[in-house]
Amino acid sequence: MACALYAAAFAAPLRAESWHCRNTLEVQCHAGDCTAADDGITPLDVRFGTDGGFSVCAYTGCWDGAGTAVWNPPHLLISQAQVPWSDPSRRDGNRADVVIAFDSTDRIALVKAGGFALPMPCSPSS
Repeated sequence: MACALYAAAFAAPLRAESWHCRNTLEVQCHAGDCTAADDGITPLDVRFGTDGGFSVCAYTGCWDGAGTAVWNPPHLLISQAQVPWSDPSRRDGNRADVVIAFDSTDRIALVKAGGFALPMPCSPSS
């Protein structure tokens, strides 16, 4: 009985929370080097839920999927390998591993997808 209550306490937030994040800084990493820009960027639009569903949108498309979610309050980690890109003309060539590490205490996510590696402030989403 105690095990069931313990499991339920951690399972409930997995269904209940979703988040929306946008960056104010763009960091891209390629060939072992990262560069940052904060002027004239187009913010990425990132949405995810504690159930592992996510959407990482950049410029002309999105990486959408359902990853493996590990909830260790207040931290959430979502990861999925080789997520297809939503633009059919670039779907296979733009596949990317997606990792979202989120701290619900300060509502900051670290998002890595394709060449992007970004800290992002988040807010609850409905």
